[in-house]
Amino acid sequence: MVHLVHLENSWMEVHQGVKGFVLDATDGRGILNATISVAEINHPVTTYKTGDYWRLLVPGTYKITASARGYNPVTKNVTVKSDGAIQVNFTLTRSSTDSNNESKKGKGDSTNTDDASDPTSKEFEALIKDLSAENGLEGLMLRSSSNLALYRYHSYKDLSEFLRGLVMNYPHITNLTNLGQSVEYRQIWSLEISNKPNVSEPEEPKIRFVAGIHGNAPVGTELLLALAEFLCLNYKKNPAVTQLVDRTRIVIVPSLNPDGRERAQEKDCTSKTGQTNAHDKDLDTDFTNNASQPETKAIIENLIRKQDFSLSVALDGGSVLVTYPYDKPVQTVENKETLKHLASLYANNHPSMHLGQPSCPNKSDENIPGGVMRGAEWHSHLGSMKDYSVTYGHCPEITVYTSCCYFPSAAQLPSLWAENKKSLLSMLVEVHKGVHGFVKDKTGKPVSNAVIVLNEGIKVHTKEGGYFHVLLAPGVHNINAIADGYQQQHSQVFVHHDAASSVVIVFDTDNRIFGLPRELVVTVSGATMSALVLTACIIWCICSIKSNRHKDGFHRLRQHHDEYEDEIRMMATGSKKSLLSHEFQDETDTEEETLYSSKH
Repeated sequence: MVHLVHLENSWMEVHQGVKGFVLDATDGRGILNATISVAEINHPVTTYKTGDYWRLLVPGTYKITASARGYNPVTKNVTVKSDGAIQVNFTLTRSSTDSNNESKKGKGDSTNTDDASDPTSKEFEALIKDLSAENGLEGLMLRSSSNLALYRYHSYKDLSEFLRGLVMNYPHITNLTNLGQSVEYRQIWSLEISNKPNVSEPEEPKIRFVAGIHGNAPVGTELLLALAEFLCLNYKKNPAVTQLVDRTRIVIVPSLNPDGRERAQEKDCTSKTGQTNAHDKDLDTDFTNNASQPETKAIIENLIRKQDFSLSVALDGGSVLVTYPYDKPVQTVENKETLKHLASLYANNHPSMHLGQPSCPNKSDENIPGGVMRGAEWHSHLGSMKDYSVTYGHCPEITVYTSCCYFPSAAQLPSLWAENKKSLLSMLVEVHKGVHGFVKDKTGKPVSNAVIVLNEGIKVHTKEGGYFHVLLAPGVHNINAIADGYQQQHSQVFVHHDAASSVVIVFDTDNRIFGLPRELVVTVSGATMSALVLTACIIWCICSIKSNRHKDGFHRLRQHHDEYEDEIRMMATGSKKSLLSHEFQDETDTEEETLYSSKH
C-alpha cells in the first residue's frame, strides 16, 4: 500500500511544472530550439519544432527566461502549483542585428549581411509615429543635408549622366535599370534606392515615383532627381533617412516621355509642345490592355504589372492640386476613402496646395476643396496611368500637379523643391502604414498568391512567404482572404493614423463538397445509401413471400381446358363418368381434404 501511495505521488509530480509555446512576435510562428531557463537551476530545456516546451518543476515561484538566437530574451515570474502544469507562452521580438536575417530564414540565404545599426521593429514603429506627428518631418529636414544643385533643368543626356553618377557614388543603395526605349530610342530609366537594391524582399513596402509623362511639364522630373540625391546624401548621416531607405524599396522613374521632353522649351507655361511622344500620342491616354506606345508598354510590363507596389505617386504640371482615381467617368470609386486620404496627405504637407486656390492664370476663380479632387471631376479622360495602376496593378496612385506653369524658369526650382519636399517625404512615411501581415495554413506553411479582398472591393495578392501589405485610411476595415483549397477567412482590423496594423490569417483546409460541409455530404450520402439498401431488401422479401405462396397449399395443375386431352383420357378410363369422378387432391395425404366433382 505504501508503494502505491508513493507511485501515485510520483505520478502527480511528473505533471507539475510549466508548459507552453515560444512564438515569433512578427508572424506568430513557433521558434525552434529556443531555450527555457530557470533562475538558479542549471538545467535549461529547448523548444520543439512548433515552439512548444515542457519544464518539470515542483510547486513554487520561479523566474523563467525564454531566449533564442536573433531574438530579445523575455523573462517572466511564474508560480507553479501542485494541481498541475501551468501554461506560459513567450513572444520574442527580433534583435537589431538579426531581424532581417531571421525574416529570410528558409530562403536559402544564411549569410548575415545586415548592418549592426539596423533598427528593431519597435524602434522603426516609433520612428514612423514620430515622423507622423505634426512637426515630425520638419525635424527630419532640419537635420538633413540639402545642398542640392537645383539651378538648371536636366536634358536627356544630363539626366542619364546624373543617374549614372548616383549609382557610381552610392553603389550599395542604388540600382539603375532600363525599362525600355522611347519611339526615338531614348532609354526610360528606373532608379531603385534601397539597402539591398535589386534583391527581392517581400516584407518591404514598395513605392513608385513617376514623372515626365507629359514632356512639357518637367518640374516633376527635377523634383524626383532632387529626392533621389537627398536620400543618397543623407544615408548613414541622418538616422531617420537611413532607416527609411533600409526599410523601403523606392523606385523612381524621372522621365517617362524623354522624346517629348527634348522638344519642350523652358519658360513656356502654356504650350502643348512636347506634351505627347514622338508619335504625337498623349501617353496618359494609352494605359490600356492594348497599349500602343513603347513608353507605356515599358512601364506596364516592367513595373506596374510585374512588381508589387503599395503606393504610386505621379508628378505632372499645369495646376496646383492632387487628383485621385478615377480619371474615367464612373459611378462609384472603390476604396475612395483611402485614395482621398492619400491625396489629402500630400496636399496637407504642402504650404499652399491644401488651401484649394491654385491662382493659375485664366483660372483665378478656381476652387478645389482641400486641394484634392477626383480625376474625372477635374479632367476626365480614358486610359490614364493611375486608373490602370489601381485596376491592374492593384496599387493606389495619386497625381500631383506641381505648378501652374508647365515649364517654369529654372530659377523657380529651389522654391518648388522646398514646397514639395515635405510632401514627398510624407509618402515615404505613409507607405509603412495601413495593414500588413501573413497568410498561412494550420501547419504554419505560408500561403502565397492568396487574394486579400478589402471592404468587398479592392484586391491584393500575398507575396512570397504569404506576406501582404495594403494602404488603408484610418478606421475599421473588413478583410476577406481567399485561396484555392482553403476555406475563406474573414476578419476586421482597425487602422491607426500613425502606425501599421498587423494581421495573421490562418487558413483551414477546405473539405467542402459542392459548396457544402464534407461531414454533411458524407452523412447524407450514407443515409441515402442505407435507405436504398433497405428498400431493396424490402422489395426482395415481398417478392420471396409471393413466390412461396405458389408452392404451398391447393392449386390446379392446369388452368386451361383441353377437350382433346379429355377425349384421350375417356378412352383410357372407359367412360365420361369415371372421368368426372376423378378426384382432385392437394398435396396433403389426409382424407378430409379430398374433393369430388361428381354428384351422388
